[in-house]
Amino acid sequence: MEPAPRPPPAPPEPGEVLVSAAGVITDIIELRSRRQMDALDAEHVWTPPLHRHAHSATAGEPAVLLLVRAHRLHQPQTITNTPAYAGCKSWVPLDQPLEMGDALAGAG
Repeated sequence: MEPAPRPPPAPPEPGEVLVSAAGVITDIIELRSRRQMDALDAEHVWTPPLHRHAHSATAGEPAVLLLVRAHRLHQPQTITNTPAYAGCKSWVPLDQPLEMGDALAGAG
């Protein structure tokens, strides 16, 4: 029996990332019940299994809801990618702030 083929290696991380939008946290809200989370079903992009996992992962502790105002930058900006930015992250604190200028708030 032959060993299973190995998956191809992941592509290398890019050295730079083009950023054309940014988000600003406007509110932080604690959700203390599953009912509160369920009431937001139409307002987020989580799938039901991820939603259930988030609720079970916070059992006994409130889940934290971040309200984010999205902005489309008039001028996309290139930032240097660092190891701290790599991987699956919900958000990444940038080493340097983006120049927001007169970004278009709420633009999709």
